[in-house]
Formats: sequence, C-alpha cells, structure tokens
Amino acid sequence: MDIPSSARLSVRPETEKDLTKLAEDWLHRADAVDVLPTPLEQICEVAKVTEYEMPQAVNDGLLKRFSSGAIDILQNALNKVRGMADVRERAIYIPLGDSDPRQRFVRGHEIAHNLIPWQKIRHGHLDMALSLTADARFEFDREANFMSGELNFQGPRFVHRTRSYAANLEAIDVLACRHETSFQATLWRYAEVQDEKILVAMYYPSWRGELNLWKCVPSPAFEKRFPDINLPTLVDPLHPWYSARELGQDTDGEIDLDCGSDGCCIFRWQARWNQHALLVVVRRMPKLHMVGRILRAA
Repeated sequence: MDIPSSARLSVRPETEKDLTKLAEDWLHRADAVDVLPTPLEQICEVAKVTEYEMPQAVNDGLLKRFSSGAIDILQNALNKVRGMADVRERAIYIPLGDSDPRQRFVRGHEIAHNLIPWQKIRHGHLDMALSLTADARFEFDREANFMSGELNFQGPRFVHRTRSYAANLEAIDVLACRHETSFQATLWRYAEVQDEKILVAMYYPSWRGELNLWKCVPSPAFEKRFPDINLPTLVDPLHPWYSARELGQDTDGEIDLDCGSDGCCIFRWQARWNQHALLVVVRRMPKLHMVGRILRAA
C-alpha cells in the first residue's frame, strides 16, 4: 500500500494466537461466552483479581512529606494515570471519571496484565494514556491491549457479528453499543475482520487547521485488491471529507482514488468528526453500483 509505513496500524502482537486462546479460556471459565457486554467483573471473580478504585487525589498524610512544587508534580502525574495492575497481589486499580466504554477497555487491559502468564516477570504495570493507544510501543502493553479487545469483543464471535452488517458507520455504532466499547476501538477491530473491501483511517488536526493522516487499517480483502492505493495524507478544507468537521455531522459521497497500476478507482466514503479527529470509512463500490454510475454518465 502506497501509504507511509508509520501510518499503518498493527495492533496484533506476535503472541496473538496464544492471547486469543487465553482470552477464550477465561471467557469459558467465567461463563461469559456470548454475554454482551462482556461481564469483566465475572472474569475478575473467577481469576481472583480484585479491583480497587484508584484515588483521584493524594491523601493529606502523604502531602505533608513533600514541598508545594513536588505536590503539584505528584498530583499532575496521578491525573495522567489511566490504570494500574499489581500482578503480585492480583489487583487492578481503575480511576473513576472516564466514560464507560473507555473505562471498560482500561479494565480489560489491566485484567490482561494479570492473566497473561509470561508478564508476571514484572510485578506492576503503571499505564498512562500512551500505554493504552492502538499503537502502544511496549510489547507487554500491546499484548494487554489486544487481549482486552479479545475479551470485550469476544474473539471470533465478533467476526460473525461484523459480517452480518453492512460495511458502514451505522454498523460500527450498533456494534460499539452492543459491546459497550468506544467507537474508535470498534472501528479498528471492525476493519481488521471485515470480509468486504474497506479501509478505515483517522486524521488529526494540525495547528494550521488541516487534518493529517494518523493511522489507517485496511481489511485483508482491501489490502489484497488495492496494495498501491494513494490515500490522502492531508485533508484540507477543500477536500470533501473535511465537510464532516465543518458541518458537525456524518457525511458521505464517492471519490476517485489513484490505485497505482489499476489507475483511478471509484470508492464510497463516509466521514465523522468526533470533536478530536476525523474518522473515515472507504469501501469499494459494488459492481452493480458502478455499472449504474457509468450508465447514468453515458
């Protein structure tokens, strides 16, 4: 694919098969198979992992030991912590205040740190926002992220659910609601397992107001059919995808994209602005739709 390698999102660690089996085992042990949203509290109970609420502020007794400057640094650091796992004590710490879908993913991530046997070489995991992003740098975090997805989306069952819907934003909304997961996390997983030719991409704004490509995920069928596609790496106000940001609502249309040796190909697209980033779904138009377009143009 003629897209910068840095923009290619790969969330599957080398141990993905082992992690899928491990997640499946714990879903069965917790009697949570096909129960949506996944009852993570049942998995904690069966695995004897205790969940605690992470304090949002440092207690007064601790504050007395530090200078005023050190207190500010300590409180600021605490505010950035999204979750903790104490493998030795089989405990997880989850802060309150996040939205339920985000908290669900963090909870799954911290549970995974406790359940993945080879991660016990580290007694504790302190997870900031970077640890929980789709492109987490450290392998243990990538593994915990992936297993959190396997627990929340229920592995292969998500594949069957995904393929029973049309490939569009509305389907992702429905799936995110059923699993109580964030739209963004559902979007990435949706593209990975979709059997249609689709690609999802995320753009973040620059200081100049343009939107720069951050990450994209093509479905296996899309990547096989369009390995040389030139996806826009920058979306400015004149680009049709930018309309979703300007209007504050989902927009859609058709676009011709350069596909290398295949020349220009016609794609359907949908775009959504979530107040932070532009999310775009690109899919190959069905052949009958393309025939109709040609006939109308004749």
